[in-house]
Order: sequence, then C-alpha cells, then structure tokens
Amino acid sequence: DADVAPHALGLCDVLDAHAIRDGDEIDEELWSLDEAADLGIELVRPHRPRGHVFSHSMVDPTGDGIYDWTLTDHVVEEAQDRGLSLFVTVYTTSDPRPKDESPPGLIPVFPPDDTAAWEAFVQALVERYDGDGTDDMSGLVIPVYAWEFGNEPSCSVGETLCHQAFFDVVSTGYEAAHAADPDAIVLPGAAAPIWKPFGDHELNPAPADTYDAFVDMGGLDYADAFSFHYPTGSFNMTAADHLAYWRELVGPDMELWLSETASRSVGDDSVVSPDEADEAQWVDDHLDSAFEAGATRVFWCL
Repeated sequence: DADVAPHALGLCDVLDAHAIRDGDEIDEELWSLDEAADLGIELVRPHRPRGHVFSHSMVDPTGDGIYDWTLTDHVVEEAQDRGLSLFVTVYTTSDPRPKDESPPGLIPVFPPDDTAAWEAFVQALVERYDGDGTDDMSGLVIPVYAWEFGNEPSCSVGETLCHQAFFDVVSTGYEAAHAADPDAIVLPGAAAPIWKPFGDHELNPAPADTYDAFVDMGGLDYADAFSFHYPTGSFNMTAADHLAYWRELVGPDMELWLSETASRSVGDDSVVSPDEADEAQWVDDHLDSAFEAGATRVFWCL
C-alpha cells in the first residue's frame, strides 16, 4: 500500500540453479522469472549461494582475457524476454558445481588475483549490458539496472585482510563499471542481517565490524546505494530497526536497498501463519513498513 517508485519492489533468489555449468541447468529455474513476470514485478536479482554466472572465473575461465558471454547472455536474454530488468551480483569467482558437491555456505569475497584483468573484465561486462550502443550484446533491449560487487562478505571480527579484500573488490569494480557507464548504479555487496535472530537489539558483530571497516576505508565513495539483508518472519527485530542501523552508518543521503527479505529465515520452510490470509497480510504489512522506514527498493525472496 505504500507509495513507492517504479522498480521499488523486486524479487530476489531468482535463477537459484543447482548448478550453472550450462544453460540447461539454468533453465531449470526459469519458472522464477515467469513468476516475477506474472506478478507484474519488473526487477529481479539472480542469486545462488556459491556465486552466479556474472563472475570473472565463469566468463574468463583461462584468465587470458578471452571472454565467453554464453551464460551471461542467456540470463539477460531470458530476463528481457519477460520484460524484466536485472540487479546483478558480480563476483571475482563462482563455484558452478552442483550445490551438493560444493562447500556449504556463501562463497567468500575473494580479492582478484590480477587487478588489471579484473578491472578489464568488469568494464567489458558493464559495457556489454549497459545499452549505450557500444559493444552491447546483440539484441539487448533491457540494460542491466544495477550492479553489486560481492555478497555478504564472510569476514570474522578483526579480520583485516578480509576487510581489505572486500574494499578492493568493491572500489575497483566501482571504478571499472563507471568507466564503462558513467550512469551505472553500483552497490557494495550486501550486508548480512545486522541484528541476530530472536534477540532484542543483539548486534551481529561480524557484519557490523566489516562495514564499519568499509566505511572507515572510504568505501561509501564507491557506492551509489547501499544494500542489506533482512530475512525475517521468525525475527523479533523489524525492518525499521535494520534501516535505522544502516541509516546511521551511511548517512542521510544514501539510498538503502533491502535486497533480501522474506516471511521466513534462510533455509527455513516455516511460515508466519498457517492461514494464507494472515500470511499475506503479514507480507503486506512488512513491505509497507520497510518502505515507510526509508527503503528505496525491497527484494522479496522466493
């Protein structure tokens, strides 16, 4: 019910493929794009825990600067065929293997082995999907809407090398993206939930420390907006609590994007209520509260 701008509501976790070694594996999750289109949602965020196809290691597997855009083109084409814009997470490396053959948890934010090669890849990637008519993908109709570099960096408290790696990935990615497209919207990899589940204002220390370090290093100079996650439903803290924390850190003028939220916790199939009407009302209230508390965009996870 909140008064929001176009593209304010998106879907996340689309194309959460079991593996991403070829187009057929990605196609098993095309239903998620169909669902977004059926709902009238125009902005989607492809995501899988071990990285997606928009990564340096996937597009340039030999590291020789010869790019294979087969899978990234496939994702962009399938999205635009349904009238969908993409919010793309870019990685230095992804694990394309089946999930049951990969380590558990999120893929770390690895620093680039070769910074110049990484920057060249990012610039070519953004150039291909920015819609400016220069070196674009053939048949590109809907440019990528926004880019983020990394996702939930898994740094421990005080892990300065990890903090530096995250800053380096974001800052070099930002500059390369803007070299290709001065109007690109670039975000640092989204923060994990800042408040612990079931607690009352009990801070999650690892993301707090990571993003304090990021800001102290001047990271906000490399952010056109700031993204955070709040998978909820079984959490006591509200969207407003999360927004208030990040607003204090990033200042009054930075857009805040809630790029993962849902009526459940990650890996939890439970629902807020067994009654569908009650569940739907909870979702409506939750989205309203997020927008009213200042979120510019909210992505609901499938």
